[in-house]
Amino acid sequence: MVYCSHCDDDCPYVKDPDNGFTCCGMCGKVIDQDMYTDEPTFVKDSSGQSRLSGHIIGIAKGGSLSRERTEEKGRDEIWQIVHGLHVSGGDDIICTAHNFYKLALDNNFTRGRRTSHVAASCLYIACRRSEKPYLLIDFSDYLHISVYVLGAVFLQLCQVLLLGEHPIVQKLVDPSLFIHRFTEH
Repeated sequence: MVYCSHCDDDCPYVKDPDNGFTCCGMCGKVIDQDMYTDEPTFVKDSSGQSRLSGHIIGIAKGGSLSRERTEEKGRDEIWQIVHGLHVSGGDDIICTAHNFYKLALDNNFTRGRRTSHVAASCLYIACRRSEKPYLLIDFSDYLHISVYVLGAVFLQLCQVLLLGEHPIVQKLVDPSLFIHRFTEH
């Protein structure tokens, strides 16, 4: 039942899926006219220029090929850093860092930034979360970049992911984590 303003009552309706019309079953008045097509149509506006008619409706069918490649590139970069720095925790730390990387990708944080910088920042967040004995300078040394550049990316990522007030970022790094690491040297 749909409300028909012509009949001024709730009436049965007839749907014409081929044309996209929903009509009143009593008087035949068109109540709804949703026409969807997968081809673009153009109309001329008042100035005589052609423009796209209607709206483009995106249908999510999973991730795009480009997105999948970008995710894999980030995962590979994280894997290389983990193995280059001999970070313990292997697959768990890679998975955690990759999840942060996907969140960064969802927020368009990777645009205009090097994959290695974003991947290292995500890995640093994962290391802090897991209380691994790594400092940001370890990642910057591995990547041969300034710690200030990587620190800026890290702070921007924390801001985008709303981690500014989270204990992972707010809590100071426990110095006891580094005792074993530096006594070995």
